[in-house]
Amino acid sequence: QNPLVGFYSAPPCTAPAQVRVRFKSTSATVWQATPYQVCDGLSLNFFIAGMTANTTYQMQQDLYRGPFDTPGPVLTFATGAIPSDVPIPARTTQVGPVAPTSMSYPFILQMPDKYPFATDLAGNVVWYSAAISNANPNEQGGLFRNVQGGTLLGVQDDPNDHCPGSTSYCGDHQFLREWDLAGNVVRETNWTILNK
Repeated sequence: QNPLVGFYSAPPCTAPAQVRVRFKSTSATVWQATPYQVCDGLSLNFFIAGMTANTTYQMQQDLYRGPFDTPGPVLTFATGAIPSDVPIPARTTQVGPVAPTSMSYPFILQMPDKYPFATDLAGNVVWYSAAISNANPNEQGGLFRNVQGGTLLGVQDDPNDHCPGSTSYCGDHQFLREWDLAGNVVRETNWTILNK
């Protein structure tokens, strides 16, 4: 659904062990990593985001039990191109990721008029979402913030078939939604329920 987001499924494991997934481009020397997930006897699934377009990445899981780390096999994943109908605006990086820039937060999340997107500190697009966009005239909305655990929170309007006399969208920001990195709605509620 998103050529910049990978999906990694780790085999089943049991608590108190934990699993994370490390990833890096084949030309990089430093790994990025997901947060750990606690094993629950089932497979653990991870969305991998923060990758640039048209690049081959290596991915490897770490199974952590106490002081012992058991790495999994090194797998490869190739990101695709950003579709031509996704209008990522032009941008200029004034200063690259050098001191005193904090490397603790290596991404910049942006919400322009259309698709929200994220860049690394060098200005490379590493994520975007068509699901949380203003590009669909039947579902306008906006992105508020990212949520701990890797999801995103925002609002979307009712589509035009819920707006009597409207030919576009309601403009009501009726839905409060949480999305995963691939753009799937994880949870939602609406103003009516919140007002009750």
